[in-house]
Amino acid sequence: MNDIEGMGTKLHNAQHRVEILSHNAETFLNQPELLSTVLEELAVVLEEVEQQYEEVLITRQTLESKRQRYQELFDFAPDGYLVTDANGVIQEVNQAATSLFGMRQEFLLHKPLAILVADADRRAFRTYFSSLQTTPQQRNWDFCFKARQGETFPAVITASAMRTAQGALTGWRWLVRDITELKQAMADQKALVSQTALDNLRSNFIQVVSHEFRTPMTVILTALELLMHYSKAAGADDKQQSYFDRMRQAIWRMNTLINDVLLYADAEADLVSFNPAPLNLATLCAERIQAQQSRDHDRHLITLSSNGACDAVYGDEALLEQMFDRLLSNAITYSPVGTPVCVTLQCERDRACISIHNEGTYIPPENQARLFEPFYRQEDTAYIPGAGLGLTLVKQAVDQHNGELNVESSVNLGTTFRVTLPGLEV
Repeated sequence: MNDIEGMGTKLHNAQHRVEILSHNAETFLNQPELLSTVLEELAVVLEEVEQQYEEVLITRQTLESKRQRYQELFDFAPDGYLVTDANGVIQEVNQAATSLFGMRQEFLLHKPLAILVADADRRAFRTYFSSLQTTPQQRNWDFCFKARQGETFPAVITASAMRTAQGALTGWRWLVRDITELKQAMADQKALVSQTALDNLRSNFIQVVSHEFRTPMTVILTALELLMHYSKAAGADDKQQSYFDRMRQAIWRMNTLINDVLLYADAEADLVSFNPAPLNLATLCAERIQAQQSRDHDRHLITLSSNGACDAVYGDEALLEQMFDRLLSNAITYSPVGTPVCVTLQCERDRACISIHNEGTYIPPENQARLFEPFYRQEDTAYIPGAGLGLTLVKQAVDQHNGELNVESSVNLGTTFRVTLPGLEV
């Protein structure tokens, strides 16, 4: 400012000298040294004026560049920005805000910001806006806004005051951020926490109840074995022995159910150990087939074919036994008496495949997708005893081996369960 005032003074002095020069031209013609001094002063002033003019142009260009930059930042900011006057009437709006509200800029300008607030929150917004007049510091508030089509969305808004150098309020800057995804994430997290707590409660309940059942079942089985022993010694007839056999089978099914429930609870809690070691897959399957055939009383013809080096694979023997037992038991249970159950082993250098095929109940595609869900039972097989955990446990065992479990089922052709265990060969 001092430079400008100084330049103005010099210009005034120069102008005064020019006026004197014009009125006393004849006198100055006789005094060339005075004329020379005036001209020199005018030249200096002119040079300073040109310099100041160049500086003004540079300053103007700099300010215009900054204004353009801030305008671009405003227009292309990822969040919605609006500028209103002191009464809350929209004066400026960026592109993100137009997208957020689904309205073109001309429809938003010169409208009260309050009309964009959902009806249910409008009174609360007016109260909030009134409070800004007395406490104008930045504050965040959650409101529901409405878009052009009438749908609402939750958003957090931040208001900051615009003031003159003297402190007079001229308007408000508003940041509007859509928090729909944040709200959904919070709801999902809350649901997850609730579901986790429910799962933990269910797991603990299952373990407690199963353990409580296991002890009396062991006592009952022991008593039954003693009863069968003494009855046989006393000459019990075949009818009595058949009753004893049915009781023993019922106890065996109950124990199997208890063990399945406990194993499922352990798997859900990541308590099932995984101890892979070299094993003979062909021998393992042959032994389990023999045990199942004895339990089935040879009502089905179970065949085993093995191809490749199945005598040198790597896996958890206990888990593979349980997995194979459950698949084979299912194949026997859900196929008519007298029909074959075919087990095929195909062992290659980088994988081992176990296929179990029966001629039993057809499984539609819509049911196949749910077979491995816990406690799922197909409607037309609900009369067969079971809890719907067998295939779930099979899937868990396959997953622990990083394998794949697939099912194929065709009308009149039967069903095949196929387990592929990659990288098992030593």
